[in-house]
Amino acid sequence: MRLEVHPILEDDFPEMVSAQWTSFESPFSGLIRAAAPIFNNDRVASLATSVDVQLAQHRTAQPESHWIKVVDTDANGKLVGAAQWFIYERNPFEKAEEFVADWWPEVLHIAFTIPEYRRRGVGNMLMEWGTQKADSLSLECWLDASDYGRPLYEKHGFIYIMDHFLEPDIDEKGLSDIEKEELKNLRESMLPIHVAAMWRPKGGRYIEGMTEKPWETDVNEP
Repeated sequence: MRLEVHPILEDDFPEMVSAQWTSFESPFSGLIRAAAPIFNNDRVASLATSVDVQLAQHRTAQPESHWIKVVDTDANGKLVGAAQWFIYERNPFEKAEEFVADWWPEVLHIAFTIPEYRRRGVGNMLMEWGTQKADSLSLECWLDASDYGRPLYEKHGFIYIMDHFLEPDIDEKGLSDIEKEELKNLRESMLPIHVAAMWRPKGGRYIEGMTEKPWETDVNEP
């Protein structure tokens, strides 16, 4: 087994998304069905739709979106893990009107490793790629962590900030009995969806009481 990190090309998206689904279904995470639902019980067609959606999102998010993959060169370049990092070298909030932000981070949007390659260093390779980029640009990092991924992120300098519990707010008025039953089954199979917001300071070194948290800083201070 010889593992290498490479950028993901557009032709890699079908293999990447298939591996993504496998990873988030083993063990099952409701996040995958919330982000990539299976329509009409047709997994093949729904997977193809997810490929199209994620590729379109990646194209739209240029130049900030960076998909990377870890491949096993001893297994014909098999994709064994991947991650999407958003690197903001300019302020993504500059058009916002409701609040002011004078800091902007690097964001890990998603990361995964297929089951048979877990605990072999794949996750570390995906994290090192992004955190090294962040450190070279003197950027902070953010992510939302599953319970499964949180220990890996803590290892790479992320600290826990707060919990999020995700649940769709759907008005059932007007739904048929079949649709209501389908929604009930989805909630039972997917929920609760829990993630922890995590932050990594510049350089990845956090000292309680000393490291400045940007959201606690008064931007109006001279």
